[in-house]
Amino acid sequence: MKTTVIITGASSGIGKATALYLAQTGCRVYAGVRKDSNKAQLLKESNENLTPLLLDVTDNSSIDRAYD
Repeated sequence: MKTTVIITGASSGIGKATALYLAQTGCRVYAGVRKDSNKAQLLKESNENLTPLLLDVTDNSSIDRAYD
């Protein structure tokens, strides 16, 4: 069974680096980003283990949509 993680702030910096690294090591990664362009970039840079999610952790409706 794969380890599953959720990373917020995966658009850039440490969050992005962590999401990409964990996906490369075989973890199932759900990566929270705030823009469609960041979502597309993560898909280009990663593998099938990473799923970008449009997510703003300061917005409850955004969290609900990501959960569904």
